Amino acid sequence: MGLDLKSPIDFPESTLAEIRELIEANNHNDAVFVLAEVLQNKKGVKIMIHLSAICEVYGETPEALISIRNDVLNELLQIAADYYDSDIAELRNAF
Repeated sequence: MGLDLKSPIDFPESTLAEIRELIEANNHNDAVFVLAEVLQNKKGVKIMIHLSAICEVYGETPEALISIRNDVLNELLQIAADYYDSDIAELRNAF
C-alpha cells in the first residue's frame, strides 16, 4: 500500500519579491505574467503575452482587458493555493 505524499512546497520568496516590485511600479500585467510562468500555466502565459501586446498598442490597459487580467489572476491564485503548502495570503495581498 503506497501513499502518494508530496513534499511541502513553499511559494518562492524571490518570485514574491519580483511580483511586489512589478506591482509597486504599476506593472500589473507583467506581475500576472510572472505568476503564470512560475506556475507553468501555459494558458495564463499565452493570455498575458497577447494582453500585454494589445496594451502596448493602446498605450494603456483598457477596462475590458483589466477584467480579463483579473480573471486570469484569480484562476492563477486558486492554482497557487491548491499547489503550495505555504499560506498564499502574502501573494494575494501583493496584488
